[in-house]
Amino acid sequence: MHKRLWLFVPGFLFLLTAVVLAQTSGGVTLPWWTFDGGGGRLSGNAFTLEGTIGQPDAGTLTGRSYTLYGGFWAPSVPGTPPPSGCPDTYEPNDSFRQAKPIRPGTTVHAYICTEGEQDYYAFTVGAAQNITVLLRDIPSGQDYDLYLADPGETQVASSNRSGNADERIDYTSTTGGTYYVVVTGYSGHSTTQAYTLNVNVQGPRYRMYVPVVGKKK
Repeated sequence: MHKRLWLFVPGFLFLLTAVVLAQTSGGVTLPWWTFDGGGGRLSGNAFTLEGTIGQPDAGTLTGRSYTLYGGFWAPSVPGTPPPSGCPDTYEPNDSFRQAKPIRPGTTVHAYICTEGEQDYYAFTVGAAQNITVLLRDIPSGQDYDLYLADPGETQVASSNRSGNADERIDYTSTTGGTYYVVVTGYSGHSTTQAYTLNVNVQGPRYRMYVPVVGKKK
């Protein structure tokens, strides 16, 4: 009996905290709170909000002339491919499938050419290795963010400081395989000033114990 009660409580709380406001002058306000793992359908006026069980809060909800984007990566609106005049030699690299392979220890100079663009890079590491990712030289007045995903394309670390401050990620791999770095144009872009990206990988640190052998007195 108690077990059933606890299973009921999260769903009840979800219904209480998910609120959809009707259209107001100047736009639509849609606050959205969820307990991950909840699900169901909520309707109000002309709007319907659907949730699934066991799925990440990601995807696109559309209805009439409105579209709600939700995702694991920032920015929440899907990135726009760069224009033909973009000087970025790593393009196209706007998705996991297009991720550009890079070798740890090399320096990447690339561009965020359009608002909301996302640049994907892939590199291979072993288990229990120390990964350091640095994003520098972000153009003045722009705001780029940095993300790291594991071989399952799941975000495991991020750095999203305000403005054009340098971004840094330090992470120890839990499994070997292909990891992904994602540079996103959270706000602004530049076709004249490149950002600088460095990915460094070091082996696991082991403690060495040296036995001391002596004669008994």
